Amino acid sequence: MNFTGGVIQVIDSFLTLPQNISTTLDELDDTSALGAIAKSGLDSGPLPANLTAFIPNNAAFQAIGSALASVSMEQLQGILGYHIVEDAVVYSTMLTNGTNLTTLAKGTIHVTLDGDNIFVNSAKVVTPNVLIKEGVVHVIDK
Repeated sequence: MNFTGGVIQVIDSFLTLPQNISTTLDELDDTSALGAIAKSGLDSGPLPANLTAFIPNNAAFQAIGSALASVSMEQLQGILGYHIVEDAVVYSTMLTNGTNLTTLAKGTIHVTLDGDNIFVNSAKVVTPNVLIKEGVVHVIDK
């Protein structure tokens, strides 16, 4: 509905504030990522504000499950840190072909667009733009 001050959008329920990353992953049933975050200790303190996280789905964790069993907490923090971009809330519509993003682990990830598909390195974004208290999560398949 248009009015002098803008547009009113009618919705079918109340809006809720975004939850923290752990609560959101639990609601997405991404139990493997939730377990990895807990094992790494990243859930024990506040995450940086204004972040973009590329979180592997359960199938991605299952594909490398045996390799993760033997990593230390510090190694797991580094692996997960490679999936987090700090000081940038980047929604899928802001990702362009050739974008490079620097991660919390000081690595660089590369974005490629193929039609309507978004790839971060070789991982496909399967669920984009999940709002979290700290920023935004994109669920990836690798």
